[in-house]
Amino acid sequence: MSKQELDAIYEMMEENAFPEDAAPELLRESMDAAAANFPVPESVTITETEIAGVAAEWLVGPTGKDGPVMLYLHGGGYVAGSLKSHRHLVAYLADKIGGRVLNIDYRLAPEHPFPAQIEDAIAVYAAMLDDGIDPANLFIGGDSAGGGLTMATLLSARDKGLPMPAGAILFSPWMDMTVSGETLVTKADVDPSITPTMVQNTVNNYLGGADPNDPLASPIFADLSGMPPILIQTGENEVLLSDSETLNSRLIEAGSQSQLEVWSGMFHVWHQFWPMLSEARDALDGAAKFIADHR
Repeated sequence: MSKQELDAIYEMMEENAFPEDAAPELLRESMDAAAANFPVPESVTITETEIAGVAAEWLVGPTGKDGPVMLYLHGGGYVAGSLKSHRHLVAYLADKIGGRVLNIDYRLAPEHPFPAQIEDAIAVYAAMLDDGIDPANLFIGGDSAGGGLTMATLLSARDKGLPMPAGAILFSPWMDMTVSGETLVTKADVDPSITPTMVQNTVNNYLGGADPNDPLASPIFADLSGMPPILIQTGENEVLLSDSETLNSRLIEAGSQSQLEVWSGMFHVWHQFWPMLSEARDALDGAAKFIADHR
């Protein structure tokens, strides 16, 4: 990590910053605008589709037909994020895993509050299985809220009796709607992208009055037995660091296999900056290796 790399990233984040109480429409515009700065690898092909009534796109690497398959759930606090905002990140994964990744445009709050996002994600997951994708070759993952949605999808799949995928990958996952993690306080001065106030505002928009202790809203409170192998990557400077640490501990306590990586000096979903930051590429390459090791 070089100071020059970080300075350029922090400058970009400052240029795309928004007020703590920004409306979801502004968050959506800001995320899409920021992503316009990033390229998609030329080796990846993109095809629009629809699965289980959910708009999506397949991103296929050079050897996609013979490689692993991944369902990706984008971040954005359940109120923002899109196919466009995460296309460059998902494309990098598709390229590195030598397979194909399905990026889905699940419904967003507050127009569609909890549990609409989970309903979309589990419907797509079930449809992928119905389409003949071998669960032993299937992975699921996401960043931030998409990480929480990944866990909620796994819990729903288990409870519905669906086969588990071969593994799951969580980038800076958001797991606790009760806003009780200690790093919301201890990391508030070093996290450049999220504040406790922003987290609470997003909770209000997402839950729409639902119980923040609901295990599908806050997977750290769920029965976490029977989960597939899980890789968690989080940054040292994140206000949501506690979410990853607690999830990892509770997965292990439940007898599930979990691997937690806390990346020194990193911020929330630094993976998005792979064209500018070597640590982002290294983290995504590590995720690709996790997939290769668990097929």
